[in-house]
Amino acid sequence: MSQLETGSGPKVAQAHASPARIIITGAVCALWTYALATRLVHGDHPVFAALGICALACWFAQACFTRPGTRSFLALNVVMIAVGGFSGPGTDVLGAIPAFAGLLRQSRDSTMSLQRILLTHGLGIVAVGAGVVISEADLPTSIGCFAGFLLIIPFGLLRRQADAVAVAERAALHDRLAAAHERARTAAAEERTAIARDLHDVLAHSLGGLTIQLDALAAEIEAGKNTAALSRARDARELAGSGLKDARRAVAALRAPAPEFDAGAEELIRAHRELGFAAEAEIEATDAMSPASAEVLLSGLREFLTNARRHAPDECAHIGLAPLPDGYRLTVWTPASAGGPTSSVGGGFGLLGIRERAESIGGVLRVEKNTVFLVTLEVPQ
Repeated sequence: MSQLETGSGPKVAQAHASPARIIITGAVCALWTYALATRLVHGDHPVFAALGICALACWFAQACFTRPGTRSFLALNVVMIAVGGFSGPGTDVLGAIPAFAGLLRQSRDSTMSLQRILLTHGLGIVAVGAGVVISEADLPTSIGCFAGFLLIIPFGLLRRQADAVAVAERAALHDRLAAAHERARTAAAEERTAIARDLHDVLAHSLGGLTIQLDALAAEIEAGKNTAALSRARDARELAGSGLKDARRAVAALRAPAPEFDAGAEELIRAHRELGFAAEAEIEATDAMSPASAEVLLSGLREFLTNARRHAPDECAHIGLAPLPDGYRLTVWTPASAGGPTSSVGGGFGLLGIRERAESIGGVLRVEKNTVFLVTLEVPQ
């Protein structure tokens, strides 16, 4: 699992370092080892020089062959700090370099507690003090060793804080990306729902009317009314063609703005009458209507007229559109039919879709059934 997913801290090294890191670390350690070996050969505090070389060997092993947080890593780190700190005063600070490196790396480790860091730091200072006393180091060397220990810790803690901020920023970025992905997924789901509503509106309107025409055609053929059946067949053919046009318009509407309400309502009412059903309409001006509201009202009118043809085919559909202070109200009512629906086409999903459409733009749909069946659709301007 990646660091970004866990947010556990700065990226840690692998169990074995890369060849480039081994070469670079080895070269640095070899250079310091040569300097300490020269002092060892010349008899200049040979014990301290030998301890400095041991600290360098621990540094090389830790940097190249251990993983931060493991027991071997921590053990080598303690040896580097203690042995390096002790050898520093007797080697003109050269032997303390591994101790400085160990303190810096440890203080940056976000998995290590501050208490442990300070404890190890104290161990290093004690080791430096012992080295100063035993080696009888001069004042500049002693100050250099102590100053190194005192400055390394705050510098390492600052780097640790910077690493923590970087991790937090990466985690925040991950959260923002996840939120953006969720918004995109939700938008796609809403778009699919909207397309499903569009297709239902068109198909229920055309196929519902076509079902009624075909039912009547079958009844007329059985009754031997050939002339009426032929006329009914022509009407069904025209309705099928109209349905195809509606389907094409629905597809085009996915790419283009919604049509004006007045023109769309006039076409729906005309088609309703051409199918042989009665309708009366009182529609006031809609110049200030937004495209979104016009689309919802047209979808509602299409669904309401389809329901009127199914459930009250012998009754007149009364249509009204009136402005409100901050929107429009569409009403469609027919005398309540005692006979129930004439077909199962639609299954009630149309009104649910219209309600969802209305609520998505701040509108409302109400359905009432007493002596009349009344649907009211209100949308914002």
